[in-house]
Amino acid sequence: MKNVAITGMGCIFSHSPNTEQFWVNILSGKSFREKVPLSRWNPQGTEDDNKKYFVQYEAAVVDDSLISELRKKWNIDKDATRLEVMVESAAREAIGYKGAPSGRGGLVLGMMNPDDEFNLSLGQRFDVEFIKKAGGNSRQSQEFLDFEDSIRKKYKKEYDFADRYGSHLILDRIQNRLGLSEDSIIVDAACASSIAAMDIAMTMIRSDQWDYALVGGAETNLSQGSFKAFDVVGALSKKGCKPFDRESDGLLQGEGCGLLLIQKIKDGEKSSVFISSVGGASDGRTTSLFQPNVEGQTLAYRRAHKQLNFQLDYLEAHGTGTVVGDQTEVSSIVDFFKGQKIPTSSTKFQFGHTKAAAGAAGLIKAIKMLEQQKIPQVKYLNNPITDQLLLKLEERNVSGEINSVGVSSFGFGGSSFHCVVSKNPQAEKAEPANNVVMLSKVGLSRADFSIDKFLETNTFYKIPPNSRSNIDAMQILGLAATLEAFSDMNRDLSVWPFEDTAVISTSTLGLEVSELMAKKLKLESYIKYFESHPGSRSAEILNDLKKDLEKIGMNEDFATGVLNNVIAGRVCHAFDMRGISYNIEAGPRSLSVARNLLFHKIAFGENPLGVLIHVLEKGAGPDLTREGVEVEIYAQEQLANKLFLKPKLEVGVR
Repeated sequence: MKNVAITGMGCIFSHSPNTEQFWVNILSGKSFREKVPLSRWNPQGTEDDNKKYFVQYEAAVVDDSLISELRKKWNIDKDATRLEVMVESAAREAIGYKGAPSGRGGLVLGMMNPDDEFNLSLGQRFDVEFIKKAGGNSRQSQEFLDFEDSIRKKYKKEYDFADRYGSHLILDRIQNRLGLSEDSIIVDAACASSIAAMDIAMTMIRSDQWDYALVGGAETNLSQGSFKAFDVVGALSKKGCKPFDRESDGLLQGEGCGLLLIQKIKDGEKSSVFISSVGGASDGRTTSLFQPNVEGQTLAYRRAHKQLNFQLDYLEAHGTGTVVGDQTEVSSIVDFFKGQKIPTSSTKFQFGHTKAAAGAAGLIKAIKMLEQQKIPQVKYLNNPITDQLLLKLEERNVSGEINSVGVSSFGFGGSSFHCVVSKNPQAEKAEPANNVVMLSKVGLSRADFSIDKFLETNTFYKIPPNSRSNIDAMQILGLAATLEAFSDMNRDLSVWPFEDTAVISTSTLGLEVSELMAKKLKLESYIKYFESHPGSRSAEILNDLKKDLEKIGMNEDFATGVLNNVIAGRVCHAFDMRGISYNIEAGPRSLSVARNLLFHKIAFGENPLGVLIHVLEKGAGPDLTREGVEVEIYAQEQLANKLFLKPKLEVGVR
């Protein structure tokens, strides 16, 4: 029996350099929506020039001056990226000046994008190609090249693909500086990444591999591409983001980082707030891989609440402000919490949708509510979309009334997670250990596999023709290898317990389709530039650019399919698998970390069956290539016996 307590917190969000200011800002009810400074992308450029090159969006931004202050406060290297400054600052606040606790512990960070530097660097190769095509000696081209050089000066070595070798190296540096003994792990479950990270951290602690964990999420990507991706799927707010209000027309982006220090404590030891449970689910076979789903969200609630002996007193919802997202979430809440009119809110009106960090923001708010016994006001809500939840909230002290809070996060690719934090310890019951066996292993080489032929001939899972060119090759290879791995076992698919099957992929953040997105954005910026800089060859250049742009389509697969977690999500969608799914990046240890995690989830009864999709990567930096995938299928031994399958390998219970 192990209770897991929250013993520290740290964060950086818009106008919030620490958790205390974050709570003060929560109580204010104020929105921190503002225009993203164009200098974010080019500090050397004039305001007029930047307007000709960039589209100005609104978001909840962490100001550059705050990044500089945190860099000085924690003595962080001057060349550290924005991401590194945020994560290390939040980590140091969480662990305090005494440093990391004694024992074994690691860092698990939800993250779905490398930061601005990475996204800007992706377009650099197209600049060279374009200058050659446009004619390097023309006046317009030379001005354009000078403008591009001014951007590069900001990023120095980072702009030249320095972080393409893997975001995990940033975590490794922080791990070493903090003195953490165990792995640093990046988990991508899209906008559900923070609570997916909590799922991993709880598995590591409850399986006695770790004594504590720093766990949460970070988001520092406010590149032009991130706004374009949300705009394409109709999710970006034009009028105002007001979660659960009929006037809301979309989400507001934000950035930040939130981390919790969680530790196992012995029965009888005191702590103010505990992690009671975490539940996760994939949507399975739905109409769209990128639309929210009531059944998937409800399944996550059910798994999180199945062993709890109390009801929720408050729900910190995902609540993005999109019409479809909010309506779907209300339906899932009402469907599961039947008869309970739960006070419900979301941080996203104030701090924007911080994507991979959204769950961490919700958890920190929930913990402060439990500690302070206070419900924050919700000022903006004028026309609630339902009367079945308590959405119009006034600030009030509630001493003794709030003992448990649920926090939800849902993401593209079908990931749904729900975490319950409580003032009451809720030790998880130990399950009998199960023997684990490997049932199948299949590898597919990219060089020897015809993606086009697979898409044309397979009848199992149809992909729309207009989406094919925009889907990353690793997603298709992962799907094909999984299909072959199950086919090799010669059992009808209906016999498998897909309702509870976990799917984990391993790959470095930043799929190749990201470069296609970068090229599209670059072409748009070139067009914007030359339309505002007329010259002798402008018409000819613009005509060529527009032809190139027409060749690149833009749909939901393109905009959201750049995420690594969609490798696993597409397999869940194809096979109707409904267990947890996410992508793991831990450098050269990615495969061993994923195997270990999947083993313990199967051995201790969370999942009877697991699929591991390992992307075969070679090289680093700009030389990183993806050469194929390997799929391994693991199961509880009794499931193998039931299906009369001879294991390829008996993993056992370690």
